[in-house]
Amino acid sequence: MKPAISLTRRDFLSRAASKSKFLSISVVAFGLTILGASWASSASNCDGTPTYQILREDVIINADIWDEEPKMLAAGLGFTYIIGVPGLDVNNPQLSEFLVRQAGGAWNTVMCQTGVIPTLNAYTSAQTPFAVAVAYGCPVFFADGLPVEFSWPIRPSTLDATDFLVTLNTGEKVVPEVASIAPNFEFNERSVAVLFGHFGNRFSPTDQRAVYPVEVEVVRDETPLQLVGLHGRIVEAIGFKVRTSGTPYTDPDVPPEQ
Repeated sequence: MKPAISLTRRDFLSRAASKSKFLSISVVAFGLTILGASWASSASNCDGTPTYQILREDVIINADIWDEEPKMLAAGLGFTYIIGVPGLDVNNPQLSEFLVRQAGGAWNTVMCQTGVIPTLNAYTSAQTPFAVAVAYGCPVFFADGLPVEFSWPIRPSTLDATDFLVTLNTGEKVVPEVASIAPNFEFNERSVAVLFGHFGNRFSPTDQRAVYPVEVEVVRDETPLQLVGLHGRIVEAIGFKVRTSGTPYTDPDVPPEQ
């Protein structure tokens, strides 16, 4: 689909500041949601949150096996900029909608019964830095999402951002900022790793300014990524890779691979 705006991360604050009626409240919101000085550093300096540590426990029950052989089945850019948008607050939908739309996200109109307050997820797919930290261990800001699907379930304790190397169409190689089995964390799921980082922009692939992943590979780190097969068989996923399907930000009705 073609996005309504093509907004870079650097443009975000200047665009927000240009809206005079939102300026003062936007600055306050950004200041309040940086999650404290200890989280202002990069995600690589984080030790993880308690909830994230729970997701890393090696519990797999009746999980699907999608192929007889362990392999990476697919990977691709899912969305950009909307993961880790500061200032979102379900109690202030007007400001939240403004911030989400400035990041290029969508916002739903939600009608509830009197006294019922919808969750932020009912309004938008955009996530706050805090929400990311809950499931991914550390906050990220204006990041992109890239799901990676395997034929066997992932051994959660071995899943780290450093397990992956993403090659962009520009030739640049990028290491994700965080990785987790969320939101596919049910004990009978866990075969999809979702990576957050900066992997592309929103230009059509026919535009020379377009940036998007072309390959995702599992690489060796201090705790190599492992997959779990039948009867508890464990294999390392080092070297597993796929070519991605390009970018979802194409003209209307044009498949990404074209």
